[in-house]
Amino acid sequence: MKSRIAASFALTCESRSLWAAAILLLLTGSAMAVSQPDMVATIKPVHIFSGHTDDVSAVAFSPDGGRFASGSKDTSIKLWDISSGEELETYHGHTSTITCLAYTGKDNLLLSGSLDSTIRIWDLDSDDLPRILFGPGEPVMDLAVSNDGTHVLAASHGFQDWSISEGVIKQSYLANGNDLLSICYTPDNKQALTGDADGAARVWTLGTDKDSMRFSGHKDGVRRVRVAAGGKIAATCCWGDSSIRLWNMTTGREIQKLIGDADAVTSIAFSPDGKTLLTAGGKLGSDLKTLDPNAPNSVAAIDVWNVATGKITARLVGHKGYVSAVAFSNDGKRVLSGGSDKTVLLWKMP
Repeated sequence: MKSRIAASFALTCESRSLWAAAILLLLTGSAMAVSQPDMVATIKPVHIFSGHTDDVSAVAFSPDGGRFASGSKDTSIKLWDISSGEELETYHGHTSTITCLAYTGKDNLLLSGSLDSTIRIWDLDSDDLPRILFGPGEPVMDLAVSNDGTHVLAASHGFQDWSISEGVIKQSYLANGNDLLSICYTPDNKQALTGDADGAARVWTLGTDKDSMRFSGHKDGVRRVRVAAGGKIAATCCWGDSSIRLWNMTTGREIQKLIGDADAVTSIAFSPDGKTLLTAGGKLGSDLKTLDPNAPNSVAAIDVWNVATGKITARLVGHKGYVSAVAFSNDGKRVLSGGSDKTVLLWKMP
């Protein structure tokens, strides 16, 4: 697989190279970024969770907010208790980087996706081995669970709609033959939004294999896509052009282009009420070292945006490397982030 990734990465004029670049980012942690300072509030973490031996690449709050799961390039998944800060369990089974984690709406059922091309379903109340879903044999880049917890969409080469209870693919979507980096449901679960390696985001009506809307503007693969509560606004991010873009889900028009602290934007998350957007990434050492030879290899950047105004209201400061994953709790009061410093940080939102 690594040779295949390297070969694809060399073909920079083709869309599959962008998908390979996303995989390379997860495998190596390389990124490019620039800084644009601004005078805004600074928020410090309330707790640091340490235990992974490599970059933290995925985080997810449990539905009740009392626990969370973290996944890493070290191939492990860890379960944590938030109030005590205790590591409750470590789960092994994946053979490559964990790219995504999602609860099904129940605190005891966790799904994980990986570059090893599998989805695993973990019953957190049982010592049984996880159920393993084998898809099309391509890396699983992102997962989205339906509101009722019965289905999961998996972004890979195209995307697949799985029945969680049956463990079978109900429908495969070719998605124009594209390699996908991200996926999410619309709030009504009738459509899916995908981030594609060709730099576009597309809206798909589930049950058909046709995109009904296309968002174009990014110059590189769309690393993450998310839809805000109410289904009227979507956000996309791209590490290659430094931008986060907000889109009108009705007209398909770009609402606003946001430029934060990093052009290596790797993760985004809307607050449950849709009023706040988190964007995360980092600044690459090659940029920093032009100013200071002793600068670190990478520096984190987590910006908090007011969606209505398009302004940064705060920055989360505490990581010692680039940030790969961010997530809001269901009540919107707390945030998790994970990154190349091998830690997960917990933040209290103002």
